[in-house]
Amino acid sequence: GAILLVRPFMTFQIAVTAASIGHVTRSLGAAEAIRRHVTGTTVLTTAVAAANLAVMLVLPDSVGEAVLGDSWEVAEPLLLATGVQIVFLGLMTGARAGLLGMRAIRKVMRIDVITTALVFIASIIGAVINGALGAIWAVTFVQAFVTIVMWITFLAHTPRADDPAAAASEALAATATTPPAV
Repeated sequence: GAILLVRPFMTFQIAVTAASIGHVTRSLGAAEAIRRHVTGTTVLTTAVAAANLAVMLVLPDSVGEAVLGDSWEVAEPLLLATGVQIVFLGLMTGARAGLLGMRAIRKVMRIDVITTALVFIASIIGAVINGALGAIWAVTFVQAFVTIVMWITFLAHTPRADDPAAAASEALAATATTPPAV
C-alpha cells in the first residue's frame, strides 16, 4: 500500500532522470555545466520527494482508506520510512543521471548490483528485527549509504574546473552550443 503512495515521485524521477541523462550527454564534458545541471536535478527531485512525503504524512484516514482500501491500516505506519526512502532517492537522482550522461555506465551498474544485494540483505535483517517496518527502515539506511557512494563516485568522475582538459571541454561545449554568428 505505501508503495502506491510514492508512485507520483517515482514517475517524476524516471522522467527527470531520462531528461537529465540526455542533457549531460549533450554537455560534451563541460564540467561546470554538468555540475550545475546535476545540482539542479537533485534539488528538484528532492523537493518533489519531500512534497510527496509531506502529503503522505498528512493524508487523512478517509483518503487513505479510499485510495488503499483495507491495506491503509497496515500501510499507514510505514509511510514515514517509505517517504524518507524516496527523499534519499531524490538526493541520488542527479548524481546517478550525471554519471549515466557521462557514460560511466559500468560504475553505475556496479553500484546498482551492490545496492541490490545490500537491499536484499537489509530487508531480511530488518524484517527479522521489526517486521515490515524494520525492513523498510533497513532499506532506507541502505539508500542513504548508496546516495553517499553515488555522490562520491560522481564527484570523482567529473573533471575539475581547474583541470586543463576540463577547460578545453568547456571551450568546446561553448562553441558547440552557441549558434554561428550571421
